[in-house]
Amino acid sequence: MRAPLSRKPFGDYLLVPRAVAGKPVSTVAALVFLAVVLLATALGGREQPQVDALFEEGQRLMDTKNYSEALKKFQAALAISPDGTGSLYNGGLAAYLNGDFKTAAQLCERLAQVDPNDWEAQAKLIQAYQALGDQAARDRHRDRLFAMRRTKVSKELAKQDSCRRDQFEVSGRKVLVFENFELKGDRAVVYTFIVTKQGNPEEDYHFSLGSYDVTNKAAHELGEIDRGDRLFHLDRYSRGGSHATFGFFKNAPSYETVRERVMKIMSEGGQPSSGSEPGSSKTTPLSEPTALPDSKIVTPLSVPRGG
Repeated sequence: MRAPLSRKPFGDYLLVPRAVAGKPVSTVAALVFLAVVLLATALGGREQPQVDALFEEGQRLMDTKNYSEALKKFQAALAISPDGTGSLYNGGLAAYLNGDFKTAAQLCERLAQVDPNDWEAQAKLIQAYQALGDQAARDRHRDRLFAMRRTKVSKELAKQDSCRRDQFEVSGRKVLVFENFELKGDRAVVYTFIVTKQGNPEEDYHFSLGSYDVTNKAAHELGEIDRGDRLFHLDRYSRGGSHATFGFFKNAPSYETVRERVMKIMSEGGQPSSGSEPGSSKTTPLSEPTALPDSKIVTPLSVPRGG
């Protein structure tokens, strides 16, 4: 988890006099400013132990999965230190894990304002706004995260191949969704939907939206797609080695389209258009379920971070 920083009770402000409308401050004004700064520093020294104690209590409550009480501790710390990045991040995470997506978004938005280069704040905002159903805000922060990776604002972010963008539940199965930052390689993948075992965090199988070179080459040669187009396919891969294809898309479909298709397959048992078992292959017709089942947003398997 992020640890609270000693300077945070008063934010990331430069403690030097600033000119007003381009004019230098007077000596008297400078002395007054210095007195205020010294007083603030003295007060901050007394308040910091309280902030640290609240933060540590919040951490302990997070460890026991008591997210509602943890959120209260982080909010109490923020009442003293409004710009505390540790409390903002972990408070946002606690709110998300507690199903309070609106508060999670508010805290992470504040974190993004305090530290515009905090890429993890952008990643959490993608998930929070997805849960709130605010696609415009979700996509805005997704674009920001991808831009941050391209411009290499963080060495840690530059090392990441994908980001977690969603989590939901279908028929008692948790589904974790990851999006790759780049469409690259001869077996390029855009989205991966990891389906866990019933009541178990281990992966059971996964779906992926891919665009493989060999598939595109064949489609171009057969005239199924035009020059400049790409063929994408939704596949399911099981741990035992079996594979099934549930449909093809000319150019990349929206995330919503893929998400709904995965949910239909999981809940209604849609038949694949083709598939293979280890050492054999088979082809079956593709069924098209019409009713989309209710879905339930669930908490991500996230870990609080340190500073």
